[in-house]
Amino acid sequence: MVTLSGLAQHNHSDGEGENDKALIKHSAPHDGEIIDVGKEKLEVLINPMQLDEKLTIYVLKKNYKLKPFTKATGSVICRYKDGKTDTIGLLNQTDRFTTNQIDFSKTINMIFNFTLDSKNINGVYFYKGFTKN
Repeated sequence: MVTLSGLAQHNHSDGEGENDKALIKHSAPHDGEIIDVGKEKLEVLINPMQLDEKLTIYVLKKNYKLKPFTKATGSVICRYKDGKTDTIGLLNQTDRFTTNQIDFSKTINMIFNFTLDSKNINGVYFYKGFTKN
């Protein structure tokens, strides 16, 4: 099982001056890796040995809570090192998007495309793979 862990960091200040900033760490709520995509964040979990959810993506608000949506679609464009490209539709699971159709043994550049209640969200993720290609 491959589990990616992500932490995001940012500074909080009480406005008193430059020296009063404290570094605050936020853990990804599902132990995935965080991708900052503007006002939202994508949490990416990869588990190549899982049968039904090899790739799971949560859409989060800036406070790391799940972003609610009523209508949503998602897809991922996978660009492999050998030049092959696949576009895969992601299954909307109400609180996350999933697929089991990606070959995670190879190096992949993934481009995520989501439409949540008519708002477009895009993100990019690089996966090294677990075999030499």
